[in-house]
Amino acid sequence: MDKPKKVIVGLVIFIVLESVLGIFFVIGYFDLISSYEKTAEELSGLQDLYHEVEENYTSLKDSHRSLEKEYEDLMERHTTLKETYEGLDENFTSLKGRYIELGGNWSRLERTRMVEEALRVGNSLQSYYDLVRQEKGLDGTKGSWSPDQAQVEFAANLASHDLGNPYLPAIETEFENTVGQRSYDMANIKIEEIISLIGVSQGDSGVDKIRKILNFTNQYIHYEYEVSNVYRAPVETLGLRSGDCDDYTILVAAFFEAVGIDSAIGSFKNATEAYHYMVLIHLQDLPGYQYRSFSDLTSIGLEKGRWIVIEPQYLIENQGNDWVKQWTLATAAPVEE
Repeated sequence: MDKPKKVIVGLVIFIVLESVLGIFFVIGYFDLISSYEKTAEELSGLQDLYHEVEENYTSLKDSHRSLEKEYEDLMERHTTLKETYEGLDENFTSLKGRYIELGGNWSRLERTRMVEEALRVGNSLQSYYDLVRQEKGLDGTKGSWSPDQAQVEFAANLASHDLGNPYLPAIETEFENTVGQRSYDMANIKIEEIISLIGVSQGDSGVDKIRKILNFTNQYIHYEYEVSNVYRAPVETLGLRSGDCDDYTILVAAFFEAVGIDSAIGSFKNATEAYHYMVLIHLQDLPGYQYRSFSDLTSIGLEKGRWIVIEPQYLIENQGNDWVKQWTLATAAPVEE
């Protein structure tokens, strides 16, 4: 092939190749344009999503800040309320303690009121005892040839009267006609009221009954000297809230008898020939406590069996002390219920 033909063939081939390459280039270009537009569209969507997310983030951030502020406010209020609660709780505890204390004071005051009311003897009943002493003397020895025995019997009769037994019928008739009531019934009601306030129950042992009665008399009755040797009935001593040894003995013996413990009035003397009154109880033992006793007192008119000495001015814990042991029994009289 000559040279011109070669040139023409080369040009044709070049043109064909250029055309083919151009076609591929155009196709690639349009593919690139299409891909670019798709990418641009996706970018625009992502940008919109980004702006939306950014807006949501900003909103959430604002909400977080707002919630954080609310949380701080709530924590501050919680702290304040906690301090207020602790203060109120402390005040409540203090007030509760005062309430309990006041409740205890009220109970004691109410008991004191009830005791004070029960202890009042009243003018009518007092007039009965005045008439009795006019008849029998201040200590029961008026017209007696045996004053020591007359005294213990008079004391026992006063105790028995206040347990609901009539004494000196002529005086009792005069009293009932004037007052409209029996003196021994009026007195016995008071004794029963006091026994109820003392808290003695049927289930109590003898020791429990003795302990409760002595606790009561030691709390509400105190010893006082008297110018004349006046023997007083139990309700008189309760009304006065005081008495000497014979008054204490008459009162406590009546209490013991009222709760089922056989009792007697005992007259004692010591080495100096001084006289003293104490209670005798017909009981076999005082478990857990020391005491003085007699195994048999039938020779002075008391029933067979052990009789234990009770000093009414002492608590049950002190019944066996040396002061009680110094006294020798002179005479006694039983209290009849």
